[in-house]
Amino acid sequence: YEGYGPSGVAILVEVATDNINRTYPEVRLAFSKHGGNIAEKNSVAFMFDRKGLIRIKGSGDDLMLEVLDAGATDVVEEGEELVVYTKPTELAAVRNKLSASHEIIDAELTYVPNATVDVTEESTMNKIMNLMEALEDNPDVVNTYVNFEIRDDLVNQSGK
Repeated sequence: YEGYGPSGVAILVEVATDNINRTYPEVRLAFSKHGGNIAEKNSVAFMFDRKGLIRIKGSGDDLMLEVLDAGATDVVEEGEELVVYTKPTELAAVRNKLSASHEIIDAELTYVPNATVDVTEESTMNKIMNLMEALEDNPDVVNTYVNFEIRDDLVNQSGK
């Protein structure tokens, strides 16, 4: 499902269900109770790209070059980890090349936003987080993807 949360945040919701007649109303209710709206098909999906994502323990320029040589399309250093992006069809091949000599923390297919929305108010952040929690509490929801970033000072204030 696709929808918009508070402040126009785009949300993709992946579900695995045996009863769409039960799941759709529950997802729609979560959106409406928490300041969002469910949207038409493909009205949000175009804002995201499907990519492979691999997290590797380690950092440094040499490792980044090795990852790119293995077939990654992009790599970002986050502390003592590298976040590696691949084409969806190349995820397994890149993971296998890297796992021979590096510790793989995680590897999955994901949706990555093309652009992000900055959340600058704590009240808006709380509304978005409540919506995300309501969606993730649904047993049929497998994953949720969003296009927002929370300012660091808001995270430090709220402790979330």
